[in-house]
Amino acid sequence: MSVAFSPDLPVCLYGSEAEAIAVPVDQEGGWLPERIDLDSKGEIMRLGRPRDLIEGKYNHFSKPNTEETKEQDNLTKKNVTYEGPSRKNIAKIQKTKGFNQRSGLRLRGGIEILSYSLVTDCEAMGQELVDRAVTINSAPIPYDPKADLVAADLAMLPGILDAIDRAWANTGSVEFIVAEEFCNFMVECMKHRIDTKTDSTDLLIGGVEASLWVAEQFAADLRTIFPQLNIVTVSANKLLGLADDAPGKVFFPGTDAVLPRRIDKHTCALLISQSGQTFATLHATRKIASLVGERMFLLTGCFNSKMEVAMKEDYQLRGKKYGKNRVFNNYSGYRPAEPTSAAIVATHHTLTRLLLHLVVTTRKKYAGSRLIHKWEYAKATELLRKLVKRKKAHRLERLQAQGLTTQNEHFHDNEQNNIPWYEKGSQTILMNLSDGCIDDVHSMMATAMIPNIERIVGYNKFGDPLDAEDKETFTQLRTAGQKWGEHIREPWVVIVLVAVYLLISVGLGLPIFGTLGTIVAEIIKAGGVDLGKGHLGWSPRDPYSMTHQGIGWTLVGIALQFIDAWWYIYIGKNLTRFVRYLDGRPMHARMGARTCVIVDSPMVHQLTENFASKLYSQAYSFLWVNFHGASGLDHFVHRFTHRVVRGVLLAVGRPDGRLCCLAKSEAACLLAVKQAVFIENPAYTGLGSGPDVVSIGHNPYVPNFRLQTHIVLKSDNRRKFVDEYIYERLYNASKPFAGAILRQLAKSYTAALRNEKSWDDVPYGSQHINPNVEHSDMFCDFVLNTKEAGMLTKKQLDAGVNESRALRSSDPAVRTAFNGRLDRAARQAEDYQQIVQQFYECRIASIERYVAFCVFFHAMAERSRKPWFCVPWDMARSQSNLRVATTASPVANEGGDHGISNEVKKVARDFFATIRGYSSNF
Repeated sequence: MSVAFSPDLPVCLYGSEAEAIAVPVDQEGGWLPERIDLDSKGEIMRLGRPRDLIEGKYNHFSKPNTEETKEQDNLTKKNVTYEGPSRKNIAKIQKTKGFNQRSGLRLRGGIEILSYSLVTDCEAMGQELVDRAVTINSAPIPYDPKADLVAADLAMLPGILDAIDRAWANTGSVEFIVAEEFCNFMVECMKHRIDTKTDSTDLLIGGVEASLWVAEQFAADLRTIFPQLNIVTVSANKLLGLADDAPGKVFFPGTDAVLPRRIDKHTCALLISQSGQTFATLHATRKIASLVGERMFLLTGCFNSKMEVAMKEDYQLRGKKYGKNRVFNNYSGYRPAEPTSAAIVATHHTLTRLLLHLVVTTRKKYAGSRLIHKWEYAKATELLRKLVKRKKAHRLERLQAQGLTTQNEHFHDNEQNNIPWYEKGSQTILMNLSDGCIDDVHSMMATAMIPNIERIVGYNKFGDPLDAEDKETFTQLRTAGQKWGEHIREPWVVIVLVAVYLLISVGLGLPIFGTLGTIVAEIIKAGGVDLGKGHLGWSPRDPYSMTHQGIGWTLVGIALQFIDAWWYIYIGKNLTRFVRYLDGRPMHARMGARTCVIVDSPMVHQLTENFASKLYSQAYSFLWVNFHGASGLDHFVHRFTHRVVRGVLLAVGRPDGRLCCLAKSEAACLLAVKQAVFIENPAYTGLGSGPDVVSIGHNPYVPNFRLQTHIVLKSDNRRKFVDEYIYERLYNASKPFAGAILRQLAKSYTAALRNEKSWDDVPYGSQHINPNVEHSDMFCDFVLNTKEAGMLTKKQLDAGVNESRALRSSDPAVRTAFNGRLDRAARQAEDYQQIVQQFYECRIASIERYVAFCVFFHAMAERSRKPWFCVPWDMARSQSNLRVATTASPVANEGGDHGISNEVKKVARDFFATIRGYSSNF
């Protein structure tokens, strides 16, 4: 619980969420500038007019004297008032007579704040409340139910990412300073554990829901770059019972416990929460702070969060000064939309910047930790040998000239020594990146991330919409999403059409076939044919009507009535096919609610499932969608292929199979999806007899899927990798010699280092090419063998490549076969690119696919959220009113000495009994 107040206004706000009380309170949009968070261990706070709570004067047996109350108010105006911790006259307040002895705060606005602690069993003094007050720097975006908050979050993504980049590029920013502290601690912790050979934890990361999923991907990427890193990622709910072996704590079956013995004084901790007050993460902050102390860091989306306040309190208990250098801000701020995209992308991007900062810090402190190629090492070693030999020779000459040479002074190289002294050394931190790799990942982040996100969301970093040609990807995503939106709104459209048919056929007595029969009969009569008198139809309510007309009228009428009845039995199905025909959608898909399965990496499919399900959390029952998620490389086939039915929706995110280390991953993902696509109902043939698939990825290759819609995320902002460059040259050039290509790339890389050539012409990974590589012409047979490998002949190479053949060359299976025939030098250069390409997939490409899915499903929900004759539902809200990263925890705050004794409980009851009768004066 938090209380917001202003020294000058007679207004106080209280609420369980800090952002809820940071709202405008005047016409100018100003908010209450100060906030006090109640102690979760037990605290009672009273807000109201100033008055004494002396027993006998104010109790539930007697009422306060009006004159005394007025006199008290007059005295209050003369007393010193609180101006807030950020005001200059705070020193003047503290020097006032009796300030330190007075309990509570009396504001100039006429409000008194009294606090009673259930732990210390006493009232809080004025100075204590002053120290606990937190300045509210900004107010959240006001909630507008008419605005599309989800679309606003997506439009702000490029601007948020640009703000993060500018903050991290500024060496004086808070984020840079906090990153320096964090990375220095991390490097020190890793080095200490390696030297001492202990099994301690280097980094402990905690979070809940989306924060935890992003943290797990961050931890995996850290382990990829730093293989020696010992990192643990755990839910903040499990951290609540850390170091507490009480039998009453919550037990989590099927999970490994976080061992307290592995957390020592060198362990660092990082807790992630967008709001900074998630229940589990907030209490875990207090728990972890008592274990790691100043090595705990936070990542939130706001300033002065409750987690930061809790950490500050721990500093005060330990008698240390809090320097405000322990909190990362992702610059997304308060996001009122529950299906959040901005907070997720901002957190992921901030962690990416933190990872790069750790790489640079490790490189500065331990230069030998980076990846060094054999030819670079041999060259540096030879130079060092010559330098040492020259110094030894000079020293020997100097000693000989001074006549100091003895039998024991031997400075010549000993050929029998195994390792010279300069090749020996203590074990250092291993980092699977070279200097060139570090430059490559920084270049990717600078050139690819924000421009690609701008194309996906359709807005630039300044918030302006892009031109039509620049937002082609955005348009394709929305078009495909709206098409799926038609699937979702189909049941309600059919219900409305059936209702209209009933009103016409039953209400007006105009069934379709009976009416058509009457019209035909009248046309025949108009042509001069005598049909006699009568009407088409017969009913048991008027059984004698058949005696007044010809038998033909009765028989034909009965037949038409049965045809109308048969039509009515299948009217839902018939109208569904009619609507699908008008919309150009598959005819044989199942009717009713749809099921959507999101197939991508674990982080992306969990985040996307969470986002899409929240869009439909308040949807009508006839517009409901069941969302599921699975990994195409793991359990998708086992969990969902047996549940594939006609019309199931598959949203597939594909890795970029044009890269050598991702080609097999995309091929495996496509194979898994094919197994689901080829499951069809044999009773139905044609469109709609299988699942409806939409794939999103950077590779333009389109597999032979039925109902396949592939949206290509453009990646032309980044430079190509060496394997892409080699593939294009060997596939399209008339003289495919790998050795010549590799030597050319090595020369280009050297020229770029000397600023003699632009980096735009140098592919990523060129630093891994041995400059002494020899010619290799083993590709000739492979390229010219078109029947076996599907490649081009030399004549076709000279003539050029058409568009269809170029698209076919992007097949990940063909790329995999091509990489398998590379010679040793080219394969070695590609193998060294693995870490950088994995970084590109996990930190850049995957988050781009997530944003693309957000745009896609937002367009889908936007299309279906406004059914005919119904009130549209709010996509930004759910029944639970929970936002991402602020989900309340069902786990209580385990451990700690937060119990309240019976004596303190009795005092609290007496206190409430004292003030119970005067709540009207608050």
